Amino acid sequence: MYTVCFVTYMSKAYSQYKVSELKDVLRGRNLSLNGTKSELIARLVASDDENGNTNPEESAKPEVDAAAESADVAEPTETAEPTETTESTESTESIETAKPTEVTESTETAEAEAEATEATEAAEPVKPAEPVLSDEELLAKTLADLDAQIARAKRFGTDTSDLEARAKRIKKFGIASIRDAVSKSQSQKPTPNRVAKQIRKRRNGRNSVKA
Repeated sequence: MYTVCFVTYMSKAYSQYKVSELKDVLRGRNLSLNGTKSELIARLVASDDENGNTNPEESAKPEVDAAAESADVAEPTETAEPTETTESTESTESIETAKPTEVTESTETAEAEAEATEATEAAEPVKPAEPVLSDEELLAKTLADLDAQIARAKRFGTDTSDLEARAKRIKKFGIASIRDAVSKSQSQKPTPNRVAKQIRKRRNGRNSVKA
């Protein structure tokens, strides 16, 4: 029962990350970087469950790639070099030099683009409300999730005895214990955009140190 709630909770927390950030976490744990985003998330959740990590804020802190940081800060456009325009007349030739582009204008444009990029990354799509499952559907879904976790654990060569024991307990005690665990898990869901705010806070802290 606990694993079902834990997997659901951690999966939603990890889904806020980009693929590159998920790979940073996997790299820090010496885990495989191959697979789709859902497979990377499943690998991290399996690692957390195996190591007893119950705090998503502490276990799900990817190291921000330095290249990604530098990409977020737009470089100002180079100042245009003066150009010379020659106008011919019947008696004289005058040479006019174009004024260089002001650095202030290009800097303001770069800052606006950086702010727009950050706002887009922080935006979270509205998710539809989850359908209410019947007792039979919830029991079947829970057991199917446990079977998938057991298969995943076997694929990574980890111990499956605990998962198998939980599946047996669910079959023995029925749906009531599952609903209690799900209700408790939903009441402890993280605040929306909480993970994204933590990433921005880390970036701002690093930028202030560099300055």
